[in-house]
Formats: sequence, structure tokens, C-alpha cells
Amino acid sequence: MAHRFCRIRRLQRSFLDTSIPASLALADHVYAVRREILDPALRSPNGFAFAGLVAIWLVLYPVFSASGPFVPLQYGRFRGQFRNRMAANSLQAGVTKRNSRLWWFHRKRKLNTIIFFVTSHCNATCETCFYWDELNQRGDLSWEEIVRLSENTPEFTDLWFSGGEPTLRKELPEIIDLFVRNNGVRYINLPTNGLKPNRIFEVAEHCLSKNQDLELHINIALDGLRESHDFMRGVPGNFERALESARLLRKLKRPFGLRLIVNINTVITRDNLDEILPLAELIRADRLADGHYFNLIRGDAKNPGLKKVQREKLRQVYSKLAEIQWSYADGMFDDKNRFVKWIKKAVYVGTLTFHHRTQFQNLDGATRWPMRCTAGETSAVIDFDGRIRACELRQPIGNLREVNMNLKVFWETPARTSEPDKIACDQCWCTHVCFIHDSLRYSYKTMFSEVPKNYLLRKVW
Repeated sequence: MAHRFCRIRRLQRSFLDTSIPASLALADHVYAVRREILDPALRSPNGFAFAGLVAIWLVLYPVFSASGPFVPLQYGRFRGQFRNRMAANSLQAGVTKRNSRLWWFHRKRKLNTIIFFVTSHCNATCETCFYWDELNQRGDLSWEEIVRLSENTPEFTDLWFSGGEPTLRKELPEIIDLFVRNNGVRYINLPTNGLKPNRIFEVAEHCLSKNQDLELHINIALDGLRESHDFMRGVPGNFERALESARLLRKLKRPFGLRLIVNINTVITRDNLDEILPLAELIRADRLADGHYFNLIRGDAKNPGLKKVQREKLRQVYSKLAEIQWSYADGMFDDKNRFVKWIKKAVYVGTLTFHHRTQFQNLDGATRWPMRCTAGETSAVIDFDGRIRACELRQPIGNLREVNMNLKVFWETPARTSEPDKIACDQCWCTHVCFIHDSLRYSYKTMFSEVPKNYLLRKVW
């Protein structure tokens, strides 16, 4: 029982200090069963226990059977150099049977999110793009290859598109239908530069009409006011067409409600810091979006100088964004209970502030996150040509074309299974909000500590 308390070691120690003497006394009068086994349900694939054991030599689990009480035992070497390892030898019976009421808060790390570069083709030349040297190349996965990929991928819930410009892929609506039908996808994140308003509208209407349980988030890029944005994107008139896309999508809000979320996504750079707040107020005043997100420029940008963001100016911007995002939170939730709705709004703003603070801490160099990065465990990135990565900012670890587009097979290869450990060894910390957020979802300790703290300190930078 104490083993399942999420590494709360003070609680473990206090619990065990009192329970072990009593259990030792009980052990003199009960029957112990010896079995030479491993305990796979409590171990991760690399052999580490999911929850740390305290530094004791013996842990007793009192249980009862039809023939009377007995004590399954687990023991091992719990010195500093063996921290978090489970013993290979166990004296036990039934230890892996979990009480679901206690185990629910432990979220198993499994593939849950796929970021799919559905095409390399793009109709913009963004200065902020970290994928600029891969754009407009030959070799996009064919429709047949994508079908095989879907058929040979386990179920997952979140599909995030990327590119290139995803809406340039002619089969995009059919690709979404395919993954919803075959893989149980329930959440789609579709970023777009907004240059093709009618195409974006058609894709959204098709997907929401055909897939009744689907939630679609469309993120329209706006990185500044009119002239700045058009210059940054390299396309005259991009600003107005992006606004037109947002206005057109609002027509779908009535039939689909909260199943369609239209967001504005702004990349914070050296050159647009002074326009962040005016842009945010413009979007909010025109009621063009359900949310507005602000993320630091990342990766090897086409213009590296844009990453030299002034810290003090950024502090001032961040301190004022929380109020803007609180105003959006009101429309994000439709709970009738006012207290429940307030809690959700606080979590929403606290989470976004946590994103900002983690990015800010990694502005000038890698700084450890409050939680482990789960890239390569809970998420994967598939490039336009079948290459696969743990993260968009890391090198490919293989190519799905070499295994006939079978992600199930590739997921068990040493190249994939060793990547999470390599990420940890490389001290690979970054400003990539997709992986910050996905990793946060798998750390309840961080969610229950950092999110409330960041909500309370949302204006303190």
C-alpha cells in the first residue's frame, strides 16, 4: 500500500515505521510462500520500479487466503546505488494484484500522442520555422502507406498534424477519418497558416460531421500585427487571410459547439515582443478565437537571431498574459456548477502559466523540467517521408518504410526502447510546449504542485 503512494517518502517511512514491527510479529504465526519470480506489473520495461521503495530490507504485504493468513514478502538491496530497483527474487503471492481504487492515480506511460508531418509542402516561408530545410521535398508518404501505418499502429487518442502546411495534403479529411476509425483517435490538433480559408473550413466541416465523437482544435498562426506578420511569414496578405479563416470557422461553432476549438497561436521572437499584447487585445476584442496561445520560438529557426529574446521584456509580457487567458477560459467550459467551472478555469490558466515559466527557464539554455520528459514513450513524431523521432527537435531513430509502415513492430526495437534513456542522459530540456504539456500529463506530482502554484503566481515574474 505504501509502495503506491507516488514516492511520498515521508508518508512511506511513517507508515512503515509502525507497520513493520506489527507485521514481523504476525510473521511468526503465518505461512510464507517462496516463489522465484519477477514482478513485471510493478516494473517498467527498463527494470526500474514505477514507485520508489524506501531504504529497508524487508517489505511485508499481509493478505488472507482460504487456508488462513499468510504474508507475501519482497526483499532486495536498497542502498543508494540500487535506488528504485526491485529485487529479482521475491517471497510473495498475489503482490501484483492492484487495488484499482489506489492505483487509478498512476497513469501508465504508453503511446498516446502522434505528431504527423502529413506533407513537406508549404505555401509560406516563415522566419521562425525549425523545419525550413525539410520543406517542399519529394517523398511524402503515399495514401497506401498511410493506410498501412494506421492499420499497424496501436490505439491512441491524440493526433497532432504538422508539416509543411497540413491543409495542402489533398487526402487530409480522409486521413483523419482513417485514424479515427482504425485507431480510436478522439482529439485532432490542426495547425495552419490560414492562407486557404475555404479549404480549412471544408476540412473542419467534413471531419466534425463524419466523426461524432471527435474534438478538433484548429490553431491559426498569427505572429504580429499586419505588416510584421506578413513579413515574418513571407506572404503579403497573410494576416488578413488568417483573420478570414478565423471568422469563417466561427460559423461552425453553432452546429458543433465545443467540439470545434479555434485558437490563435503566436510564436514569441526577438522582433515581435512589442506587438504581443496589442495583437492579443485585437484578437480578444474581435472575438475571433476560443483561445490564444503564446510560445517561444524553438529549434534551429531559419533566422537564428530571432531567438535572442530580451528576458526583462518577456517577463513583462508574461505577467499580463494570464489575464487575457483567464478571459478565454470562461468560454472553454460549459459547467453549470460555478465552483467546478472556476476550478477548471484555474487549472487551465495555471497550466498555461506553467508552460510559459518552463519555456522562460529554458530561454538561454537547457534547464531541468519539474518532471521527466516522456518523449519517445508517450509520444512519437512521424516525418513526411516515414522517418520517426521521439521529438521534433531530435534526430530520427529509424524509418517506418523499412518495417512496412508497422509502428507496432518498430515500437519494440532497441532504437526506440533506448531513446527515452538517451534523452535523460543527454539532459535534453527545451522550450517545446507540445512535449512540456504531454510530459506534464504523466506526472501527477507536478500537476498537483506546479499547476496550482503557477496559478497563484501567474502575475509574478
